[in-house]
Amino acid sequence: MSIRKKLSIIILVLAILTVLTGTAIAAPVSYWYSDSDNIGKWETSPKIWYSKIDPSSSFPMAVALGHAKLEWNDALGTSIAVTTNDTSAPIKFYGGTKAQIDALNLFAPVSTTTLGMTAYTDIRRKGVYTYGSSVKTWYTHHEINGYLVSRTDLSYNNFIKTATHEVGHAMGWRGHSSPANWVMTQGKIETITLSTEEKNHLHQIYVR
Repeated sequence: MSIRKKLSIIILVLAILTVLTGTAIAAPVSYWYSDSDNIGKWETSPKIWYSKIDPSSSFPMAVALGHAKLEWNDALGTSIAVTTNDTSAPIKFYGGTKAQIDALNLFAPVSTTTLGMTAYTDIRRKGVYTYGSSVKTWYTHHEINGYLVSRTDLSYNNFIKTATHEVGHAMGWRGHSSPANWVMTQGKIETITLSTEEKNHLHQIYVR
């Protein structure tokens, strides 16, 4: 069976599901750089509230989140704001050592290799996109909780990259990329600037 015929069948099935479930079907997308078949977006620009539990000056949480905000605002055309005052903000990040994060009892125990984490507290399935012959599910985001781990083995740029990475997840990038020098790739990476491909991956959802 040809790829075109397979895609036609997929679209037909999705159309039937749309009628039955009321779920919206979106047009095909032009880019896909994640290992996940899911993606998300905020319908209005969110605020990020954060709590820096580890007071160490070597843990630059405020600077890291400020950088992340600028990177994603530039990529998505959003106006994300970062605050320590508005606890009603829909995105909340906590920053501290493994022990400090575990003591919050808000997340599963932090592993010794974890740099940060984003939990999708309230996301809602809205529909699907197609990319080639594959189907991608999209969600709207409504509430996100996460954390950044203060570790002595991380460089300044590692912290900046981790914050930008986790805010990317909060803004809708599900899964991870694979190039070794990309922000949305897992690990202790020094890169702090989003690639054009990373921007395109999520921006195409925000302009729809």
